[in-house]
Amino acid sequence: MPATETYSPLTSAVVGRYNDAYVIVRALTALGDTTKALGIAAGAVIALPSLIIAAKGLAGIVVGFAGIVFAVCIAAIIYLLGLLVSAQGQILKATLDTAVYSSTFLTNDERARIMLLPRVTVAGGSGSTAPPSAAIWKCVCGRPNEGHLTACATCGEDRAY
Repeated sequence: MPATETYSPLTSAVVGRYNDAYVIVRALTALGDTTKALGIAAGAVIALPSLIIAAKGLAGIVVGFAGIVFAVCIAAIIYLLGLLVSAQGQILKATLDTAVYSSTFLTNDERARIMLLPRVTVAGGSGSTAPPSAAIWKCVCGRPNEGHLTACATCGEDRAY
């Protein structure tokens, strides 16, 4: 949230509470993504020596194959744990989005800022958090863009703040 904005004490308390919760959501999702990456890395670290052992010969093939199976199992377990953590973060985010959306203490602009929704300029209008037209949206550079694009086709400017 920009420091220049002023809120009533009640709104300020609500905005602070939701901002703190969204920090937790981003941390939880990042932790899940990191865990998934570590699972893949752990599998690769275990599989590489197994492949080297498998290249040594007949007995090495059996040991190498067992090592690869073990590596896949370890990678899958750690990856799935990371997936569960990321999913929990996404569930928490959806719950927070619902709470922010239904808060009577906030305006639509405050809700959009708290939820970090993209700022869009709709054709014929000024900067707004209103959803873009399905057909066209206007970039800050002044060029119209098709509704399915997430960035300006001319200047590359993203729709986000």
